[in-house]
Amino acid sequence: MTARRQYRLLANVDHGKVRTYRKGCCCASCTAAAVDAARRWQAKARQKPFAEIPHGTAGGYTNYACRCPECTAAMTAAKRPHGRGQV
Repeated sequence: MTARRQYRLLANVDHGKVRTYRKGCCCASCTAAAVDAARRWQAKARQKPFAEIPHGTAGGYTNYACRCPECTAAMTAAKRPHGRGQV
């Protein structure tokens, strides 16, 4: 079962900041700040040269949008359900 984030509006904090979102505030301005920060991080990460990407990992596939055979295989393996004798 996945834990759900407690949606709340924190009082007496500086809204519109990523740190406030990470503390648990989910107001529109804090959520927008977190989304913007994530998009900026991903845009910067995707500008890395091919050699600097961690190949053969699910993170290379998702975070860096690498579709080389090694990253694709790692993502496929990561999505496989565990159980029925699989490790």
